[in-house]
Amino acid sequence: MLGRLLFALCCSTIIGPPSIPLQAQGRVTGTVQRWYDLIGIDQGLSQGMVSAIVQDTVGFLWASTKDGLDRYDGYGFRVFRHDPDDPTSLAESHTEELLIDAQQRLWVGTYSRGLDLFDQAREKFIHIKTFDARKTGGRDNGVSRLEEDPFGNVWVGFKGGGLHVLSDTRSASRSAEAGGHTVFLRPANQVVRGCTSR
Repeated sequence: MLGRLLFALCCSTIIGPPSIPLQAQGRVTGTVQRWYDLIGIDQGLSQGMVSAIVQDTVGFLWASTKDGLDRYDGYGFRVFRHDPDDPTSLAESHTEELLIDAQQRLWVGTYSRGLDLFDQAREKFIHIKTFDARKTGGRDNGVSRLEEDPFGNVWVGFKGGGLHVLSDTRSASRSAEAGGHTVFLRPANQVVRGCTSR
């Protein structure tokens, strides 16, 4: 329910016809009215559990759910899902984390199958290799966090521990582990954000 409410509030900036009035008393201008539409499963959202929402420069809203990556254009949804017969589909339908970087690329962190990059021109996904499968020791490949630093590097935190930084769309250039914690660093090695991976 909270996911749908947050999605509805985020959608309110680009949605057309009014349906639910929300009033607030202004100090100088008097009463201000804002209108919001509730967008949920009945309107085409693939699943009610939304874990992340981002908006690109075109105006699309992207929502990660347990049953696909949903793109909302203000009128309806297009849902991207894993297709076992299509190697350019999502690595898995259960998506968790989203990031639009400074180059306007959409990064998708999946629940257990790693990281995907959306190819906007072809509307396909590129699977980004982050861990050497021989060295993970069965580590969970689910993405727990996506961040971009001021230099354009994308930092990927994993649920099973570990941190990778991507300088571009090629494979990871550096990784770090900190005792089950994911740590994001600023240039002077100051911790920006830390989270437990368990």
